Amino acid sequence: LIMEEDKLKGYNVKLVDGFPDKYKCYFCKLVFRDPIQTFRGERACKYCYFSMKRKNPDVCPIDKEPINDNEIFQDKHLMREIGQLKCYCNNKDAGCLWKGELLEIQKHHDGCDYNQIACDKCNNQILIRNKDFHQSKECLYRLITCNDCKIPIKANDLENHRLICPMKRVDCPYNCNEKPLFTELFDHFKSCSKLSINHICPFQLIGCPYQAIDSDNLNNHLKSTDHFLITVSVVKKLKEDYDEMQHELGVQQKNFKSLSKKYEKIEIQIKDVRGIIVVLQESLLNLSGTEVSVSDYQIKTFETKLNECKEKIDKLLPKKNMDDFLSLRPKIEELTSIADKIEVDNAVIGESISEIDLKLQMLENTRYDGKHLWRITDFRFRFKQAEEGKTLAIHSAPSFTSRGGYKFCSRLYLNGDGSGSKTHLSLYFVIMKSEYDQLLEWPFKKRVTFRLINVLDQAKSHVESFIPDINSSSFQRPVRDMNIAAGCPQFFPKESLFSPNYLVDDTIFLETIVSE
Repeated sequence: LIMEEDKLKGYNVKLVDGFPDKYKCYFCKLVFRDPIQTFRGERACKYCYFSMKRKNPDVCPIDKEPINDNEIFQDKHLMREIGQLKCYCNNKDAGCLWKGELLEIQKHHDGCDYNQIACDKCNNQILIRNKDFHQSKECLYRLITCNDCKIPIKANDLENHRLICPMKRVDCPYNCNEKPLFTELFDHFKSCSKLSINHICPFQLIGCPYQAIDSDNLNNHLKSTDHFLITVSVVKKLKEDYDEMQHELGVQQKNFKSLSKKYEKIEIQIKDVRGIIVVLQESLLNLSGTEVSVSDYQIKTFETKLNECKEKIDKLLPKKNMDDFLSLRPKIEELTSIADKIEVDNAVIGESISEIDLKLQMLENTRYDGKHLWRITDFRFRFKQAEEGKTLAIHSAPSFTSRGGYKFCSRLYLNGDGSGSKTHLSLYFVIMKSEYDQLLEWPFKKRVTFRLINVLDQAKSHVESFIPDINSSSFQRPVRDMNIAAGCPQFFPKESLFSPNYLVDDTIFLETIVSE
């Protein structure tokens, strides 16, 4: 629920085209609501500004200078501008696809069926749109009719009810093939064919030792003997055994769950590293004849080490039965030690792989026409590596604007960088040091254009371009192998990346163009 104060502060929304600082309130850091402006140009939400100003009424809470209320104005122009900003519904993560002007968001939100409400039966939070389904299929307090007695029962009580339902039919414990009602089981014993033939006391199952000689003798025994005490004794012992088993099972399940998580984590690590090795080995085959600092022997060493750990893990996996649960503790400790060792080894492997990946990227064919078409294969694998922090950035092959021209490459952060971190692809242009630099004009002044190619319709490819800031160190003559990168931290939204327009056969195409 939106608190009253939250309705007065700035708009807590996600804007479609990003969140420029010019729309950000100094105090609440949200999009301005009812913006005001002082005669010195300071801006804030009306509520935020005057709430802070109450602490010192004669001083502006932003610039700390003296100010009167008649020197503060409502910024109607900015209010209209903000009202026209495109934004998403606050329930976007829950599945709402609405996108519209900020001016309309409250009206939409009041009627959005992706809002959450409390179920009036179980009090759990549910989406409005799922209310009927929840209350008819999911809610533990919904009423379900028992198939035997036809009485409505709460869903969370149904299982216990079925154990004692008076209209439930049960199998005779003496296998006479009859199914008496649960409440008539004792009466059934008096006529049970199995008992009448052998003159057996029906309470023999719970420990009564009596053996009758005929039917009359058996009936007299049933009338004269109090079997209730035997029943109570047996039930009490069963309850104690059950409680003991439940406690032991709880302890062992906790241990087994911890072990399973460790093993799953190790399996994922092994799978990830094997995938990296496969990609690198394929790249090495494609680049035969090129010198690479990491040899096949080193890669095989990594593989051998992983295989040894995998074999140890397989030997330590417990059988899924209660007898083996008792021996899990020492195995869990040993497996934990192995898991910790693998994590350390994987960290070392990850660093080496990042270096290998960079060098392999740099060994692709170089262009000399100011245009570089970058084909990025195994995209999903690379994307996962970036999200897990194993390979933060990848580089294109170096290219030149012409023979003897400026040397450059592109740098791509698949999980974003800076203001695009975790939300966008970040794409940068990097000036590189070359043997021709002393012949060139500095700083670098040419236009740079990035293009994410729409494979299905290249006319609709995503394009961003910029003209270099000649005062930036990124565009001066390089003194190291690479200058500081410059470009687009919010080049393309991650959420749109996996469209078939851009990702085909697990491959995307990026083009960098340098022009006058």
